[in-house]
Amino acid sequence: MPDPADLSTPWALRVVVTLRVPELIASGITRIDDLARAAQADADSLARVLRHLVGAGYFVEPTRTASTSTMRRARCANPKRALGST
Repeated sequence: MPDPADLSTPWALRVVVTLRVPELIASGITRIDDLARAAQADADSLARVLRHLVGAGYFVEPTRTASTSTMRRARCANPKRALGST
């Protein structure tokens, strides 16, 4: 069961979905530097967010990132809807 006091994981998920990281990974972009460039994000910051999500089980291997089935389901045209907000 997730820790109800953990606010960093929902925010990290929001960041990667907003930046369309799962779609970028699905398109074959897997290196952090390339992901950051494609998402127009800072590479170090993106790596830290992804590292957190690796620990939470949403991604595997932070330097050569692959999304888990949970994140693949989150890919959609409306990032807010994917996270359950309106």
